[in-house]
Amino acid sequence: LYAAIGAQVQTVAELDDTPNFLTFRPDGSALLYHSISDGGIMTSEISGGVVASPELTDPVDSASDFRWVGNKLYTLEYLYDYREIDLYCDGELIAEGVSMYAGGYEICDDRVVYLTDWDSTKEMGTLRIYDGKETQTIAEDVHSFVCTGDGIAYLGEYSARRWEGD
Repeated sequence: LYAAIGAQVQTVAELDDTPNFLTFRPDGSALLYHSISDGGIMTSEISGGVVASPELTDPVDSASDFRWVGNKLYTLEYLYDYREIDLYCDGELIAEGVSMYAGGYEICDDRVVYLTDWDSTKEMGTLRIYDGKETQTIAEDVHSFVCTGDGIAYLGEYSARRWEGD
């Protein structure tokens, strides 16, 4: 793994596997990537144009994605044959069993909106929101949702047989 700072290219790490989900801290002070062989999310601090050796900062076995929202790092860990994920914010578990059906989750501004408690027979789950401090339930029996500029629209009481809902 290499990093270029200005015109200087540096070796960050010799890897046994291909790192995935590579990102920089928003302020450019670190490089983060997920490595299965190294056991999770690795962080290489950057200071004075020099990239430090990577250190294990978050032992997530199967990180599927991670992204910055402001100064918070959201990590998604796949579970159950990729049907559900656990969602972390700065290493702290904020939601378990987030459904990957019907949209799964969206990060809207500084909020995370997601479906959990998915019932495959009814094709509905519980819509929740995490605002960076606490989680609140928005509605139950929700089929799908989308974040809008100033709110959340969702389809509830959905009937797969009739293809309609409220």
